[in-house]
Amino acid sequence: CGLLVWKATRGRRLTTLLPILVVAAVLLVAAPGKYMLRLSTIFNPETDTTNSAQERQEHMKRAMDLAIRRPIVGVGIGNFHIYAINEMRAHNAFLETAAELGVFGLIAFLLIIFAPLRSLMRIERETAANGAWPDPGKNIVSACLQASFVAFVIYAFFGSIQYDSYLYSLVAFAVAFRRIHAAEIHAAAGNGAKSPESKAMACPAGGTLWRSREFLERRLKGIKVSR
Repeated sequence: CGLLVWKATRGRRLTTLLPILVVAAVLLVAAPGKYMLRLSTIFNPETDTTNSAQERQEHMKRAMDLAIRRPIVGVGIGNFHIYAINEMRAHNAFLETAAELGVFGLIAFLLIIFAPLRSLMRIERETAANGAWPDPGKNIVSACLQASFVAFVIYAFFGSIQYDSYLYSLVAFAVAFRRIHAAEIHAAAGNGAKSPESKAMACPAGGTLWRSREFLERRLKGIKVSR
């Protein structure tokens, strides 16, 4: 959420972030003591009276040990639970991937995450108000998808979600979005949109997942004239 707010409020970040920080501070102060104590076990596992934090720490240690001892092929996909305590997961997608698939599997997993993220950052720059192909709709969509990838990365440090559909759905959205963006640029360039003014007229008329009101109005007028 913080990343999305940061990207969506360029030029007015101070006035937008201050109220959010105030609300966040109030929520932290008003949170129950047990909740804050539970969060503190992330940094001080030994203070967890339920022994859950200590077990998670031990799982991560075992995953790291397996990744070091079997760096090439790992222990096989979905097999970490055999080496864990009580058939549990590692509670860390990166360590569990390294333990099960080795270093090459971890590199492939990271590429699946960061390659689309890099493309989305490029699209965000190109579609900014001062970019080569200004388009507010595409700009905010790219920011939303980036925030979703970042949320997955943060969650992956606390859960074994490397094989769940969350990541791969995001990758599919990002790939489709990149192809739509590339196709629209190609179409606009084919129409002779070379100057900033002509590019601004050619590209935003056809939105990523929708059409602008001005475009639809021109389309309707054209239909009426043809009739």
